Amino acid sequence: MSLFRKLFGGGSDGPHREPIGDEARFIAEFRAAVENFIIISGFPQFQFDLLHPITLEPAPAHRALPRAFREWKEIHSPWDRRALFLHLFLESAHDAMRPWQIANILTAVRRPNDALRLLDGIPEPMPEAPDYAHHAAAFARAYIPLEQFTAALNWARPAAAAAPDDRGIRVVLADTLALNGCRAEAFTIYTELLRRNAGEDADADPIDEMFRSQFSREEGAVPSPIFAIEMGERISERSWAAEFWRKTEIEFYDSPYFRMHHAYHLGRIGEMNQSFAKLAALVEEMPWLREASLNLLRYFEHFDPAGDTLLPELQATLRRTIAERGWTTEGMTPIEIAFGTGTWRPGHGGR
Repeated sequence: MSLFRKLFGGGSDGPHREPIGDEARFIAEFRAAVENFIIISGFPQFQFDLLHPITLEPAPAHRALPRAFREWKEIHSPWDRRALFLHLFLESAHDAMRPWQIANILTAVRRPNDALRLLDGIPEPMPEAPDYAHHAAAFARAYIPLEQFTAALNWARPAAAAAPDDRGIRVVLADTLALNGCRAEAFTIYTELLRRNAGEDADADPIDEMFRSQFSREEGAVPSPIFAIEMGERISERSWAAEFWRKTEIEFYDSPYFRMHHAYHLGRIGEMNQSFAKLAALVEEMPWLREASLNLLRYFEHFDPAGDTLLPELQATLRRTIAERGWTTEGMTPIEIAFGTGTWRPGHGGR
């Protein structure tokens, strides 16, 4: 409890009632986000003192951060609520952080271009420098969502060589290998990391336990969106699969590769509304994604070939982008969609 008091400025409302409802959820998500920030950034000394904005006395999160609490209540998706906290923490700690730590957070809040600009704007540390491995890994992490997989691997290899026992960097190396088609080498690393796992709780919910022990950034042996996709596709029991995808979507929403393949999975099982919505949201947010854009176009061509009924502005932008960049389907994974009778009309639910 003393650690929480240090990090969160106390756990009660003083003379006021205990937090309930949204207040309690905000406090819980704030605490989880602090741990997430520390792990993602690689900034272990981070702490955020919660003080009432008027009295400057220790206060619970919803009272210490009233503006953030108001914004949080208006955000529906758990990944965007987490991004709200990560932005808040980055603003607070920015001046004390190293550039690679800042870049890791920028990538995690889906701003990889900003992360890359930051890293490109500073001198590269020498390979013998203490934080060279983390600097190189931050470059790799930023290149992955930009679909510059060769560049990502060119940074991930020296990062892993400089820090061979760092689990997070090993995961980055495995992911970049998989994205470059070196799947056997990648899965050798995933398997090696799984063997290091301390074990599982036999009495726990099987999906909760698999997520905690394998994929969560806090405790998982292999917190990899690519490996998560592989495992998710193997879960045959539908309710278990849905819960697994729900948990991993929150954890890996910063990964366009995960989001794209989640949409593909939904299309394969006939959940076309959700598949379309997730793919459309991804392409709107990250228009540089070739494969996601071309597969979204397949949806539009099937359900609105004229291009003037279903999200016509997005369609026009999408078609223009594809034409300007000369994108083709060569070498990509075409989406498998259970089209059925063709009477379905997608909306924006399920993003």
